Amino acid sequence: MADVRRLTGLTERQIRYYDTQQLVVPERTQGGHRVYTQAHIDRLLLVRDLLKGGLSIPEIRQRLESLGSAPAQAAAEQDCRHPLDQRGLEDVKLYFGSLRRPGHDSR
Repeated sequence: MADVRRLTGLTERQIRYYDTQQLVVPERTQGGHRVYTQAHIDRLLLVRDLLKGGLSIPEIRQRLESLGSAPAQAAAEQDCRHPLDQRGLEDVKLYFGSLRRPGHDSR
């Protein structure tokens, strides 16, 4: 968990919350410990940046689902990145720019 916190800048509480919201669903060891792949890290970074852009958790979930993205768990099992991640963060910000709530600016 320390590595995930360091790589994402998120707190353990935030990471666990995104797990409960099924925005990222890490695999678990037999002992119940979470195992994060690079796909999970990428997904957490995307969620973090969309939140900074003014979207709420339900809005992020809805937008990701409306794009036909695979659920986080399926993406992790395939060890692939979310399709938006491949376009780069700036492209993601531009794409979601029109979806920001009024009064929020990420700049």
